[in-house]
Order: sequence, then C-alpha cells, then structure tokens
Amino acid sequence: MADFETDEASSKSESPEQEGQGSEDKSLLHQRLAIRELIDTEVSYLHTLRLCTSDIRGHLQQLPPGDLDILFSNIDDIIQVSSRFLHGLQETACKEEKQAHLIGNLFLEFQEELEQVYKVYCANYDQALLLVKAYQKEP
Repeated sequence: MADFETDEASSKSESPEQEGQGSEDKSLLHQRLAIRELIDTEVSYLHTLRLCTSDIRGHLQQLPPGDLDILFSNIDDIIQVSSRFLHGLQETACKEEKQAHLIGNLFLEFQEELEQVYKVYCANYDQALLLVKAYQKEP
C-alpha cells in the first residue's frame, strides 16, 4: 500500500521542468490578455474620439468657430496619432514570439508624438471646461 501512495503522489506532482513550463505558459497567457485588452481599449477610445468629431462637433457648428476650436482643441491630431498607434499595436499582436518587446518599442517610438498631442490637449482642458460650464448656464 505504501508503494501505491508513493506512486499516486508522484503522478500528481509535476517535474520542475513541467512546473516551469506551466508558469511560463501562464505568464505568456497573461501577457497576451494584457495586449488584447490594450488593443480593445485603444479601439474603443478611437471610436469615441471619432464619434466626438463626427456627431458632437457636427451638431455644434452653430457655435462660434473660436469656441469650437477651444472645445475640440487638437482632437484631430489625437485621432491621427491614436490611429497610427493602434495600427502598430495590431501589427505587433501578430508577432507572438516578441510581442512584449515589440510593444515596448512601439511605446518608445510614439512617446514623443503622444506627449506632444496630449500636452496641447491638457493645456487647453481647463479653458474648454470653463466654456462648457458657461454654455450650461445659458438658457
């Protein structure tokens, strides 16, 4: 009976190689899920930005052009950079072996452009918020 228990215990435990492989597989799975979530989030964000420009900005054409510029700031530039960034993410996702490394490089490649467009956006944000509040107070 002791031999049976020993055999059963050894069949349940994994070898160090199998354990290492299992944790590597889990790590790779988590990495793929994170990349998928990043892509899905970027798709959704880009969709929302495009809705802002096509629907919302389109319905506000009666506002003075200066106010539209304040409200929508550099949204077209953000859409352009985000579209190219998303395309890069999607291209990178196809290359499973080097995904994490390639995505890191993609962020570095877009770092300056992303920083530039969001600096403008952030610099204009308070003024846009004040303008929205002013329009909300008007009858």
